[in-house]
Amino acid sequence: MAKRDSKGNYTVWFTLKNGKRGRWTFHTLKARDAGETNIKNLIDLTSGIETRETRDSLKWALEQKEKDEKLYLKLIEWGLIEDTRDRERTIGDICAHFQKRNVKPLTLLVFKQVGKNLIDFFGENKRLRDVTPLDATEFEHYLYTAARKKGGNDTAGAGLSRATVRKRIQRVRQYYIEARRLKWVDSNPFEGLEGGNTVNQSRWEYIPREATLEVMANCTNLEIRARIGLMRFAGCRGESEFKCLEWNADWIRWSEDGKPGTVRLHRTKTENSGAYTDTILPMDKELEKALRDLYDSVPAGTVKVFTPRANPGVMVKKQFRRNGFEIKNTYNLRKSFCRDLMEAGLDPKSYEYYSGHSLAVAMKHYQSWDELRAQKAAPKLLEALTSSGADQNRRADRRAEESSFESRNRLSSLADSDNLEPQAPINKEFSQEMKNPLQEVARDGNSSTGTRTPDTRIMIPLL
Repeated sequence: MAKRDSKGNYTVWFTLKNGKRGRWTFHTLKARDAGETNIKNLIDLTSGIETRETRDSLKWALEQKEKDEKLYLKLIEWGLIEDTRDRERTIGDICAHFQKRNVKPLTLLVFKQVGKNLIDFFGENKRLRDVTPLDATEFEHYLYTAARKKGGNDTAGAGLSRATVRKRIQRVRQYYIEARRLKWVDSNPFEGLEGGNTVNQSRWEYIPREATLEVMANCTNLEIRARIGLMRFAGCRGESEFKCLEWNADWIRWSEDGKPGTVRLHRTKTENSGAYTDTILPMDKELEKALRDLYDSVPAGTVKVFTPRANPGVMVKKQFRRNGFEIKNTYNLRKSFCRDLMEAGLDPKSYEYYSGHSLAVAMKHYQSWDELRAQKAAPKLLEALTSSGADQNRRADRRAEESSFESRNRLSSLADSDNLEPQAPINKEFSQEMKNPLQEVARDGNSSTGTRTPDTRIMIPLL
């Protein structure tokens, strides 16, 4: 309830959620609209019902910190807003803020890793405003040298790789950008530090097809064998794409009538970009056999092809190790598939479709330079450097032909110009005598005598 007295003061009576009564007087409000706005916001705020109006009222209440400090303190006393006057946001606050983001599970896992690094180094109660550029540099050094230490053990090589550190720094910069948006800080101490994507060539290796087939042949776990086949022969990224596969024709089609079978992969990593969300790939006989064996072993009515696993990559690496192969990273199975696509000579669009990423990403992350590639490229380079004079002459002749073709097209385009005046009809007898496809005809139409005026002739194609 609100009442206005003779002096222009507005008094508001209300009941809080805890049952207690409250009262507040807005003194000498000259503008009636301003008085009504304040009354409405205060009543909406005390109602305890979360609506759009309530959110606007909360914003109004926070603005009272600068406009009316007494009202601001009273709102805190009534429990209507949180007291943030003496409470600076901390590392723990920003980490908890990102843990509540609506993101994919793997992105949330990255947020947890970054948050753990920040809390281990700075402490959970370190104020965000107290972090200096020097602290940011020391944090980067910590990631390089000691981020993997456990239990205080001083082990050699306990830091993260350069690629991982750059990615973690990029995420921390993202934390501070969000903190600036929320007005928790005024500056970003991590600006200027090296961050972003990079390529770690030391973790790259090409896994030959023959080695993969040998491992699959000796693998007794049918699910792991199918996982290996999908990564190496279909470029499946991992658990995010495995969990989408189902035992129906929309996802897996067996070969029939001489047509190869197909498998559809849902590219979860690029689905938000709208490009290459689903990829349908042909299956070779080894991959189809692995999936058929797995299908025959599961109970009837099973929907999902794979059961969720915490870390299937470890099981894949163990399977290779049992067969005498030590692989650095199971993701190299997909990279080897993408390299085979590139060397197969596919056009760029086909490559992007089957691999599930852009050509620019492929050249940066998937197409590394190694000894095998150098062996294949060396003969081509040697042939180009030692090309004979005949090859050079053929190239010169080809350039001359291209130049002649461009010249003919340029002259032909003049005949189609709208700026030329209508011409006299072509003499049929003279046209039959001409052997060249383009005929020169005088502007005055005197083609029977062959008379030509050099400055007025045009080129007309023979129809």
